[in-house]
Amino acid sequence: MSEDTEVESSFHFTKAGIIIPMVTGSISFLSSMIIISIVLRSMSGIKTTYHRIILCMSSADCLTSLTIALTTIPMPKDVIYPFDMPSYGNIATCEAQGLIFIMGTGLILCMNGILNIYYLCTLRYNMTEKTFRCYLEIPLYIVSLLISITLPSTALLNQELLNPSPSFPICVSSTYPLNCTKADNPECRGDGGRGAFVPWFYSTITLGFSTLMITMALIVHSFYRNARSLRKVLKNKPSQEIDAKYNALQYAQESSGIITRQALMYIAAFLITWVFGFVHFLLRASGDYNKEVLSVLTMIFQPLQGFFNLVIFVYHKVCMCLRSDEDLTVGEAFCIVFLHPDEMEDSPQVHNLDFVVEDYDSIDKYAPQNSAVEIDGPEEDVSGFQEDGNLEDESGHDIQLDLEKVSMAGASTDFVSVEEMTSMGKERCSKYKYY
Repeated sequence: MSEDTEVESSFHFTKAGIIIPMVTGSISFLSSMIIISIVLRSMSGIKTTYHRIILCMSSADCLTSLTIALTTIPMPKDVIYPFDMPSYGNIATCEAQGLIFIMGTGLILCMNGILNIYYLCTLRYNMTEKTFRCYLEIPLYIVSLLISITLPSTALLNQELLNPSPSFPICVSSTYPLNCTKADNPECRGDGGRGAFVPWFYSTITLGFSTLMITMALIVHSFYRNARSLRKVLKNKPSQEIDAKYNALQYAQESSGIITRQALMYIAAFLITWVFGFVHFLLRASGDYNKEVLSVLTMIFQPLQGFFNLVIFVYHKVCMCLRSDEDLTVGEAFCIVFLHPDEMEDSPQVHNLDFVVEDYDSIDKYAPQNSAVEIDGPEEDVSGFQEDGNLEDESGHDIQLDLEKVSMAGASTDFVSVEEMTSMGKERCSKYKYY
């Protein structure tokens, strides 16, 4: 396919090709602004890792979506391509649009990677939020800023590579005119610089997709591993013990399932957002593809990253509201999330079933088959009790007991039920929370 044929037949020159990204970019911008508003007004604010990552991702998407929604407006007035919508800018505004778009896109890719690494560390490797924040979160932010801001700004601005392009209705990395050289056209912009930018672009995209695929596979494997752990714990147990433990174990498994689905939804949103543009880019290089279909799909889905993030973010918050208060309706939960996030406590969820299984296995050491713990006589040696009245198992887990309610009189015999110990075990698991 020749250069002239590609320019003359570009779908992006039409009004439909410009209006579609204008609409989808505006939707994504508003969606990301809603996420930012909910996070900043929520009770926990940016104290949690999940909120900080999603806040950075939404902020970057706001910039990217805004540049897409502006479409041809920042392009130079005398742009040589026949866009059906007007242009009011100059070279400086075009470069600003292209630079913000590329830096925002790079930051979104990096934030998606950090989010999936966070899910992987917490769901599979039992890493606490404090450990992730101290040892991984800050270094990952620094690397993300270097990749998405420092490298593009240096390479693109110095080489004059940010220009109008017939392949997208905004200013992007391209020579201007398309495929020009200084030898053929002394006014050519970007000649020779694109060769330095393309390897960086492909490396970033490849690294992002590889991270997504690896983390997705490990997260799914972790979820099914936890499900097998649940079945193993409940297998061959007497019915009375199952009744005492089943609700808490099932709650932990459901929590793990919700968070696993949330992680996979973010991965799916990323794939839907970028897969059409990536395929379009590859097939455009080969010259054998249905250009208009892929162009339409790219213009529809690529600017909608913020909208997909909002759907997933609100889904998670609504689920937490409904689980914390069974009397709430779905409509009331939506109202709380959007209108009163400051009144909504981010209900922490146990994110790894292994901890729950471990705690209940340790409880079994103190609970005989009759589902009760008998405490006899003051002269009996009650091993395992600390001075403060807490019971500590071999793994160091404290089981809170109220000694005032446990009569130690020699003539009396009191029982601590497995149900009460189950509740104690659930409280001990609070250190393994997910927000």
